[in-house]
Amino acid sequence: ISDGFDAGSAPSFTSPASLTNLGTITGGGGTVAQGDLTQIVATDAEDSSTVTLTMSDPGDSSSLSINSSGYIVGTAPTPSGTTTYTFTATATDVAGNTATRQFRFTVDLSYTSGGNYVGDGSDG
Repeated sequence: ISDGFDAGSAPSFTSPASLTNLGTITGGGGTVAQGDLTQIVATDAEDSSTVTLTMSDPGDSSSLSINSSGYIVGTAPTPSGTTTYTFTATATDVAGNTATRQFRFTVDLSYTSGGNYVGDGSDG
């Protein structure tokens, strides 16, 4: 009888590719708004229902999540130096099927609050 039930197949990520760096956040601990990093897109091939995206905690006192449009939002990590973070995104469909993919983003601390680079000589 177990062969008579099929929860379908897992959702799939359509973009971006695995381990893509989604972008750079300048300064740690600030607000990450929709569009600051590349959108993550996942679909359910079996129907057009919404796929829910969640993400693992990248660490360093961040408070990030993926909103319903596929953008990372929240509070950026606060590293002690420029750091690239790797996290796992999970796509879940209405049947509970899941798929995972790893992505990256960078927090760059070489910018001052005014947007000038520090230490490269171009900021005076």
